[in-house]
Amino acid sequence: MLTTVCRSRLLQQCSTLPSRVRNWSCETPPTDDRIQYLDRDNGGRMGYYRLAGKPTGLLYIPGYFGCPLGPKPLMMADYCRDNGHAFLSINLQGWNYSNSVHVRDCSFATWVGDALSAFDKLTEGRQVIVGSSFGGWVATLLALKRPERTAGLITIAPGLDTMFEYKDTKPEIKQELNETGEFVFQMTDRSDVDAVLITDHAAEESREYALLDATIDIRCPVRVIHSLNDADVHYSYGVRMIDRITPDNNDVKMTLLPRSGHNLLDNIGMSTITDTLHELMTTC
Repeated sequence: MLTTVCRSRLLQQCSTLPSRVRNWSCETPPTDDRIQYLDRDNGGRMGYYRLAGKPTGLLYIPGYFGCPLGPKPLMMADYCRDNGHAFLSINLQGWNYSNSVHVRDCSFATWVGDALSAFDKLTEGRQVIVGSSFGGWVATLLALKRPERTAGLITIAPGLDTMFEYKDTKPEIKQELNETGEFVFQMTDRSDVDAVLITDHAAEESREYALLDATIDIRCPVRVIHSLNDADVHYSYGVRMIDRITPDNNDVKMTLLPRSGHNLLDNIGMSTITDTLHELMTTC
């Protein structure tokens, strides 16, 4: 049984590299005819998948090393195509289709800048912004920086502040980052990748983008979807995000799923995401 609750009620209740590691070099970037590219100021380029359509549009930011053509964005693209809405799924630099710049040379500011550039140059009108895991952090920052064009915000297993908090709270990550400058984070519930590379300079810089230590002044409708069974980003991160949204915003809800994993790719997870998309796309 899934649980959807408003914020007030919720807060009252509440290394050898594996085979499926994303390509971290710039030598053999993947290709797909559906992917287009946006040049960035640092000489790199970011891949994106876009469908033309009417506003309100939908912008999706996948999780860390996530693919813009994964099951969730393709489901969202199908929804937008069927209902005539514009759609954009982006690939931040250093990942997959955007690895003309090595992830080791990317900063947290690089990724925030990628999202802002894509939003400003590739979308028109108001947007429902959707972010998954790490992408939920970037999506929230984007909503804060472009409030006038943000019609709604949906975060899926949001990982706000995780990059530096994991360093601070997980001894094995802290030791490896301090000694080598990078850490291979093993993922337990990713269909596309077993592990991702985190650099110490990105983790340290991410502190400048912390959100969970102050009020998050977002006034548009906010929806958070998280699994109680998430082994990669504990659902308490979703609860903390809800807690920090300004109390002036009365349209904030969280949906907790009892069995879905981090990716929410099971039937109940995907149907919950679709229902939430439909709610905001038809009311915002």
